[in-house]
Amino acid sequence: MTAARSILLLGHPYDPGTRRLRSEIRSRSSCPVMIAPPELLAAAGWRHHVDAAGRARTQLRLPNGHWLTDEDVGCVVNRWDYLPAPRLRNPTPRDAEYGALEFQALIASWLAGLADRVLNPVGGHAIDVGPRSPRAWLALAGRAGLPVAPSALATAARWLPAAMAAGGRPRPLGPYTPPDTAASGRIPVEVGRPETDITAGARTEWSVAAAPEEEVLVAGRRAVDPPTAAIGDACIEVTARAGCAIAAFHFERADGRRRLCRVTTRPALTGRGHAAAVAELCLTVASGAGAGAGARR
Repeated sequence: MTAARSILLLGHPYDPGTRRLRSEIRSRSSCPVMIAPPELLAAAGWRHHVDAAGRARTQLRLPNGHWLTDEDVGCVVNRWDYLPAPRLRNPTPRDAEYGALEFQALIASWLAGLADRVLNPVGGHAIDVGPRSPRAWLALAGRAGLPVAPSALATAARWLPAAMAAGGRPRPLGPYTPPDTAASGRIPVEVGRPETDITAGARTEWSVAAAPEEEVLVAGRRAVDPPTAAIGDACIEVTARAGCAIAAFHFERADGRRRLCRVTTRPALTGRGHAAAVAELCLTVASGAGAGAGARR
């Protein structure tokens, strides 16, 4: 009998969602499942070859001495936030930067070779291919017809007080801003603006009768417990347009209506049935029956 292919969770030690997913998969199947932080693969030995047709084939010798080949992998879930710099001996700044870029390219090529087995595939920087900012997710959702929380973009902190005065204290949308500050360094800060809509034509006719904040999880072509069928279908459409297979949509109440406030491709999986839905998707892909479950449009 052929051994079951492994499910590889690309996650971080501080990420409870990755641990929840591993536990859920193990409760449902004897399929091997392994958490792989980026530091583990940075310490591995690599044999990576791209043939004349552009097909990549990879073998990894893990720090424990075990080998992992493309044939051993049935499914990969990408939850990485970053890649570490490779370990170089006394590198110059230029060599260190070059090494980091080469490692990004290696990871991206390896995962591209695994094709539809990767849930939330990667782009050139070895992070998922979805929109690069919270506001870009809102714009994509607005084009799909979801009601979204309005926002504004400031390139420097000195521009934010006027926005605050106009619409009350805005809520930062990006990951770079401490809770009690408006900006950090020169990184653009995205803030909520109640009076300004960034998505012309977005539908806002759905009324709110539930809790002030709700989470809709998309796993492949399935939306878990959407408040309405229309919202579920739109969330699935947005996820597919982004090129992802897994995403969580967070809705809040504003003026008696439901509006999307943020999207994440690394959901905590704390909602009822969320870890189960992602685990089922992983097992389907690992069995070979789920190719295209997170197909890109």
